[in-house]
Amino acid sequence: MNIDILLRKLEREKRARQEAERILEEKSLELYDINLQLKRLVDNLELEVERRTLEIKKSEHNLFVMFEMHPFPMFVYDLENFTIYGVNQTAINKYGYSRGEFIQMKIYELHHSKDIPKFKKHIKNIDQANYTGKEWQHYTKDHICIDVEINGITIDYENRLARLIVVSDITDKKRIEAEKKRNEQKYQELVENVSDFIYRVSEDGIITYMNPVGIKVMGYAREEMLGKSFITFIRPDAVDAVKFFFKKQRDQNINSTYFEIPVLTKNKKVIWLGQTTDSNVLPSGKKEFIASARDITERKQIKDALQRSEEKYRNIMENMELGLLEVDVEGIITNAYPKFCKLSGYSKDELIGLNAEQTLLPANFTSQMKAQEEHRKNGQSGVYEVQLKRKDGTLIWVIISGAPYYDQEGKLAGTVGIHLDITDRKAVEQKLEDAIIVAKSSIKSKEQFMANMSHEIRTPMNAIIGMSALLQKSQLQEKQKHYVNAISTSADNLLMIVNDILDFSKIESGKLSLELIPCDISKVLRNTIKTIELKAEEKGLSLLSDFDIDHSFYLIDPTRLSQILINLLSNAVKFTSNGFVNIKCSVVETKSNVDRLKFEVSDSGIGIREDKLSTIFKSFIQAEESTTRKYGGTGLGLAISKQLVELMGGELTVESEFGKGSSFSFEVAVQRTESEEMEVGIKKLDPDLVRNLRVLLVEDNDINRFMAITILEAWGCDISTATNGQEAIDLLDRCTFDIVLMDVRMPVMDGIRATEFIRKERRNKVPIIALTANALKGDNESCLKAGMNDYISKPFQQEELLAVLIKYGRTDESPVQLELSEEETTSINESLIDLTKLSITTNNDQKFMQKMVELFVADTPEQIDAIELAVSDSNWDEVSRIAHKIKPSIDYVAVENLQNAVRQIEANPANYGPKRMTVFINQIRQLVAALSKR
Repeated sequence: MNIDILLRKLEREKRARQEAERILEEKSLELYDINLQLKRLVDNLELEVERRTLEIKKSEHNLFVMFEMHPFPMFVYDLENFTIYGVNQTAINKYGYSRGEFIQMKIYELHHSKDIPKFKKHIKNIDQANYTGKEWQHYTKDHICIDVEINGITIDYENRLARLIVVSDITDKKRIEAEKKRNEQKYQELVENVSDFIYRVSEDGIITYMNPVGIKVMGYAREEMLGKSFITFIRPDAVDAVKFFFKKQRDQNINSTYFEIPVLTKNKKVIWLGQTTDSNVLPSGKKEFIASARDITERKQIKDALQRSEEKYRNIMENMELGLLEVDVEGIITNAYPKFCKLSGYSKDELIGLNAEQTLLPANFTSQMKAQEEHRKNGQSGVYEVQLKRKDGTLIWVIISGAPYYDQEGKLAGTVGIHLDITDRKAVEQKLEDAIIVAKSSIKSKEQFMANMSHEIRTPMNAIIGMSALLQKSQLQEKQKHYVNAISTSADNLLMIVNDILDFSKIESGKLSLELIPCDISKVLRNTIKTIELKAEEKGLSLLSDFDIDHSFYLIDPTRLSQILINLLSNAVKFTSNGFVNIKCSVVETKSNVDRLKFEVSDSGIGIREDKLSTIFKSFIQAEESTTRKYGGTGLGLAISKQLVELMGGELTVESEFGKGSSFSFEVAVQRTESEEMEVGIKKLDPDLVRNLRVLLVEDNDINRFMAITILEAWGCDISTATNGQEAIDLLDRCTFDIVLMDVRMPVMDGIRATEFIRKERRNKVPIIALTANALKGDNESCLKAGMNDYISKPFQQEELLAVLIKYGRTDESPVQLELSEEETTSINESLIDLTKLSITTNNDQKFMQKMVELFVADTPEQIDAIELAVSDSNWDEVSRIAHKIKPSIDYVAVENLQNAVRQIEANPANYGPKRMTVFINQIRQLVAALSKR
């Protein structure tokens, strides 16, 4: 190859290589630009992806928040196996399950088991695109049923078909709908069954509804009335008035009206309706009338009859024997009828226009008439007696029957008064009142006589019985003992007769009352039997008893119950020569805390003739005239027993067969209690307890004084004597005594006045015990009121006197206490507690009751200490104030006798007495101690 060719070839290759390099360089630059563009595109793409990712996350978060915080419960569950995939917080709060518990449940577990087949069928309908909203009943974890409405959509959840549902609680809605339905049903039933016509009329007068009552009364079929014009059924002569009435109500927008209209039934009978018509606006804007009508045909007929007879009755009033007067609300006379004119002496023309009160009424009856006028304003009638001033100035008595009358609008128009002249009757009444005053004076004289008789008989009886008792304790020969026993027995019998007469007098004058206290009725019955055991044994009688009672403690008057039973038992023994006397007690009825007890005393004695049974309970009467001669007695025992039983709320009855015996029985209702009333008592009557006691004996009767001195000296007492109240005061001024025994009736100054002087003038607190021969109610109370501490009724037993001396006259000033064991003391203290009222007040709230008891235990000791201090200072006002303060709390926790005691102390602490005050203070402290241990 030549060189030129080679050079040219090389040159061409060089140029080709340079061109290739140029092209390569251009392509490299283009590629670089493209790479830069691609990098910018990648960067932009990454930014866009990041932005889109954030948007997706935000959207997902919003969707989550929307799902989680949706106000309605939301669930996602698998449509094939019903497993719950997810729930929102609202569902958790609503149903009470945790999220973990939900995930382990099937959606149908929220339904009742009986609804599961329906639920699954419902899911099939969803698959078949036949889905509609559905109402179900769901149950919460606490088994609370809620009504729900469920709406949802089918979604793809992790490549599985799932259901997203929203649950709406419609429980309240269902309840309201049910209540509305019930109310509508009740309203419909009411409308359908009321005795009134109920119907609707459109604004153009067409009947759209009528209840069955209206259909029945009108006599048409329903279809014959509905759709017809209401005017069709109106009596022709009243059509225009009815049209005007409805038009006025419609055009003037009157809500409610009343109108009386005559309608025609199918058989052309006229019925009057009293109709109330209410206007009602329908949703369409049109009006309708709802009418409630009542058949007033009979009332209209009566009204017509009344109008026809008005003249007739007016004539009757014009001529009747009672004086009628009419006045208006201002008291001005508007009409006076002839008889009233004759009664007052005025003519009708003279009376009309005058003020009735100023013209006819004396000034002393003005206030009474004003009160009656107030009654009339309140629509009340009244009957009252006043004097009227006649025209001639004379006064007559009338009885007025006044009544208000009203106008057509129902407003008070005035008063009509019917006057009856009772002047003659008032004169008779005055005579009767004078006679009553005389009778009361006679009764008072009788009571005074009984008091005097009591004193005059009991005073020597005291000496006889007391001296007999002293003689019986002395060294006597057998014959002397027989004489003394005869005297003592006769004196006791005489005292029983006196007591019967006095009890009868108390009953007749209404001055005998029961003293109800808690006591053991079994003990009362046993003690009663003991009183007649000896007499029964002496006659060789069998004394039987049958007590069928489960409960022993009752609230009764043991003294009066014993008196009744002793009377009946004594009679039974008296009138029975051989055989038996039987006493029974049984519970015949129990209600709440009250038992009805039946007492029966029967015997095999002489019996009572049938014709005498009606008289044996009468005073001073015995079954046979020979009975008094043969058996003795006053004939008052059964009469007193009968009245005592009646005072207890029972009735004493008798069954008897002559020659075969008698049976007396009665029933009384008595309240059960938990235990006997516990009081500070004396374990035994030991005369050594009063040895060296300084006693002032105030007694004007020589024999009674001698007897009392003899008894007191035997007990080792230091005795001084006085024969009247003034001497007693003089001795007390000079000497100191532990106790004063004060007769009540004495010359110069009696015991009552002497005691009052000692307490008020001398301020002496020495215990004073009344020795009273009076036995009527009021006598003993007057002793306590005067300031005496206690009383003994003459004739008294030595044990009574010794008990009083021990209780009030101990020289060491300390009250005598029962020597009790700790167990017995606890029992007594517990018996002072009664939480019945506290239980009722607190509705038996044990915590509240315990708190009240704790407050009582904490506060009361300080109050009791304050009372004790005030008593020692004789600061009775302070005692009364503290008693008033603690009274309510004592009512809640203490037995009745302590409740009564605190009231007596509050009312009159000075008269309650220091000894009784000491007892009260000790009992309250025992009560506090017992409550603190509960």
